[in-house]
Amino acid sequence: MAKKGYTIKATDFKYPTREELKEIRKESPSIGNFNFPYVFEISSLLNKNPIEEVVRNSHLHWWDTCLTNRLGNLSQAYENTAVNFNRGIPSEPIDYSKDEVVNWIQFNFYGETYCYFFHSVKETLAQVLNIYFGCGKDEKDVTLFKVKKFLMRNEAYQETTTLIENFSKETTTISEIRNSFVHRYPSNFPDYRPSLRTERNGKVYGSGSKKEIKSSDLMNIIKKSYEDLEIFVNSLRPKLN
Repeated sequence: MAKKGYTIKATDFKYPTREELKEIRKESPSIGNFNFPYVFEISSLLNKNPIEEVVRNSHLHWWDTCLTNRLGNLSQAYENTAVNFNRGIPSEPIDYSKDEVVNWIQFNFYGETYCYFFHSVKETLAQVLNIYFGCGKDEKDVTLFKVKKFLMRNEAYQETTTLIENFSKETTTISEIRNSFVHRYPSNFPDYRPSLRTERNGKVYGSGSKKEIKSSDLMNIIKKSYEDLEIFVNSLRPKLN
């Protein structure tokens, strides 16, 4: 990493200041839930509303509440990622100052956290759509892809299907990065692993390439994915009235 070592203490890690957050929020997406109302279940049932309708509407409300929580966590992760990036992260991991080391550590931590919450928001949206459109998928089996396949059967849902397709396509890169954090060698970690491939004349060794995603590229991907999410949710809103 750096040519000289630093002793980093807890006091070296600084929360974003009010001024830093204000600057980030000038251009940050603003994403809200769908405002599905709370259901007074007992009174609804006593008024002889259909049980299926009461349960459906109650589920929509509580998944919407969950979405609010997920969006709040995503927003905080995004703001912390952007603040630490703006504080200064050199493009090459050499001759870092102590403050830059701290910024780099926090940028990578919150950037990875953002990817996890982004995936959580995406899956929560799939749960909302599954219930709203009556896809009938069990909670553990719900994905946006499965919801899209269900909606494709009905031409009345073509616009919603297209929204899901476009969102999935536009956020492919952030999904691949998240998957690398969870399932594979992390894409933001220098890859020194050697390679081995088989050719006609035998085995061929390749030295590690130190390949990793640049912090500036990761920040741009995160920013784009957040903007894509805002477009997707705001486009869905009139479909869920």
